[in-house]
Amino acid sequence: MGGLFHRFKEGGQAIPLPERFTDPFHYTPHPLALMAVEEVRAYLTKRPLFDKKAEGKMFGVLVVENPEGQLGYVAAYSGQPSRAYHSRFFVPPIYDTSARPDRT
Repeated sequence: MGGLFHRFKEGGQAIPLPERFTDPFHYTPHPLALMAVEEVRAYLTKRPLFDKKAEGKMFGVLVVENPEGQLGYVAAYSGQPSRAYHSRFFVPPIYDTSARPDRT
């Protein structure tokens, strides 16, 4: 994962993991997910890499454990944020329209 895996800045290791995955449409977010959301918010506030066209974009986090047993998260966004597709903070998009062979 390289730079895409983000360890929690504070206190993440002290929060117990959930016992099972819950229904994403009917639940209260786990404290680790909320902590990851706050860290992504702080990142976006300090480094505005999205222009005005990106207002209202959907961002997501996934809490994960890396092979070394460290707890953290990966972050992603939906759609095309601005002129730049790739970021060192967010996982890359699944589909990159700038790589389409029919573009000249």
